[in-house]
Amino acid sequence: MNQLEKKEYVLQPKRFKLGCLSIFMIFVTGFMIMAAIQSYQEQSTSQALLFGAGALLFIVIAFFFIKKALNKNPMLVITDEGFYDYTTVNSLSDKMIPWSAVEKIETKYQFGEPYASIYLKHPDEILADTKQSQKLIAKVNSNLDAGHINIMLQNLARITPNQAIYLINETFEEYKENHAARNR
Repeated sequence: MNQLEKKEYVLQPKRFKLGCLSIFMIFVTGFMIMAAIQSYQEQSTSQALLFGAGALLFIVIAFFFIKKALNKNPMLVITDEGFYDYTTVNSLSDKMIPWSAVEKIETKYQFGEPYASIYLKHPDEILADTKQSQKLIAKVNSNLDAGHINIMLQNLARITPNQAIYLINETFEEYKENHAARNR
């Protein structure tokens, strides 16, 4: 690749799908709230708390889907220098992860859907200025035999998760080749 050519892949979300999921989650939340009220009236406090907690979880997820559907930001940006991940609630958002900080990339699967699992060379350094919850998630991921950053790709528009993983891997490999060529 010519040194003057800069690659940038801006991957957008499936906004309609996210909107539909939001509406579905809101309906489920409504049913869970009704079930919690019914359980409370029947003197089943533990069941009411369970439904209430479920409703709270579903409304948080619905809020995330609504935010992603209405937000004009992309879900993932891949450049020659690194990537920006906006795919999950706890993603690193405006923090670029440079390719120089990436040790390896693996394809993993969750519920049959592929995702990119990014292993960092020095996660504590890269994640030093991130939120505590992001550091905790990275640590949990690495303890579960996954990368420090997991990029969920099932809600990308006009590209399959496997195509997105290919772009991520291809860009990372090109970075390593160019970096190795410069250091010779």
